[in-house]
Amino acid sequence: MKLNLVPDYVRQRKVSKQVIALLVVLFLVVNSAMAFWMISVQGRLRALQEERSRLEIEAQQVDSLYNQGNQLIDSAAIALGKTEWVKRVQAHNLKYPELYSEVGRYTSPRVRYDQMQVTQGNQLQLAGYTRSIRELGLFLQTMYQCPLFTAVSLAAAALPGYPSGNAQQGAGLPPISGFTAPPSLAAGIGGGLSPGFSPPPGEASGSPANLMRFQVVAYLKEPIALPTPPASVPGLNLSDSGLSGGFGGISIGR
Repeated sequence: MKLNLVPDYVRQRKVSKQVIALLVVLFLVVNSAMAFWMISVQGRLRALQEERSRLEIEAQQVDSLYNQGNQLIDSAAIALGKTEWVKRVQAHNLKYPELYSEVGRYTSPRVRYDQMQVTQGNQLQLAGYTRSIRELGLFLQTMYQCPLFTAVSLAAAALPGYPSGNAQQGAGLPPISGFTAPPSLAAGIGGGLSPGFSPPPGEASGSPANLMRFQVVAYLKEPIALPTPPASVPGLNLSDSGLSGGFGGISIGR
């Protein structure tokens, strides 16, 4: 049997030292773990910051490329729109010589045009001279057969030596203004004046003597409408091109 003669406070002091040592070791381990974790987190944070900087630079590059792509797309759309506009204008301008050429096939060689103009998109106004009412009637009969027209109306006629008078349809029609036929048309579309047709000297001054002045309005089956600018070209309109004063077509100014 052993007797423990050591006082209790000595034993308690030993236990306290052991507890303190254990706490110190635990503190060191926890602090070391926290220090390692903080170092790892800081390294990861730096890597993430570098990744973020890289991604921001790439995002800026992508935005720049995106903007450049949009600019190229807009430029291409405008270029295509202008090309389409030119095609529409060219197709529109071809309608006039086609119309005049077809009218020339149904024009008597005994008729001389000096004015021709499309108005309101569906009316072809003709003005010219012929020798007699008979030749004017033959001309009108031929024009009635032209498949381009739904109706042909004698708007005005003036017999030599008589006061000017208007026909029943189209009374009060003013003289046609605007288009004046060039020499090839003034000589009679589609064949010119027939042999032996020699206008008097007064014709050179614009008032032919002994010739019958007439005006005819023919109504087109297919109206000639002005082309519409493409929507992809903002601000483009007919005023940018301007209507020409010749055959009624459009001349592209810019």
